[in-house]
Amino acid sequence: VVDTNLLKLSAFIPVCKQALALGPEWLERYIREILYEAISNGLEYGIVTGNGDDEPIGMDRQFGPGVTVTDGVYPQKAVIKVERLDADTLGNLLALLSVDGAGKPRVIREAVMLVNPADYFGKVFGATHIMGLDGVYRNALPFPVEIIQTAALMPGEAVLGIPYRYFAAVGNDP
Repeated sequence: VVDTNLLKLSAFIPVCKQALALGPEWLERYIREILYEAISNGLEYGIVTGNGDDEPIGMDRQFGPGVTVTDGVYPQKAVIKVERLDADTLGNLLALLSVDGAGKPRVIREAVMLVNPADYFGKVFGATHIMGLDGVYRNALPFPVEIIQTAALMPGEAVLGIPYRYFAAVGNDP
């Protein structure tokens, strides 16, 4: 619950009487864990797919000059269907990112790919790891791409981005 007059966040957690018997230290740790998970999930959703209307502008949203924002909601980026994760496909996707919104080239040192956990294990993991002659699995991507699992994306969705082009910060006033 957000109280816009006080500019603070309030949360209410139901606690049964039996939980009180476990002691104040246990109860305090339990409540902190619940709040931690709720804040983490909310931040993850906002950073990945927030629409910009009282939320962050997510990585899957268009942003910048020429973007039409409707009622505070930023439009989603165009979807590109990817069948494989070979060097040609990855190179073509990174080539799209190597040009900024004004048409100017930019250097890409590294990239991140966000995927749903089910897609990571069902599709991405097998396509990005190979077993070497010594029996050890190695990352087979030809470019430094950090693959991050996120529940904020639906199965079949992925977001490819340049990590140093994104900024997110969280403040806390005790």
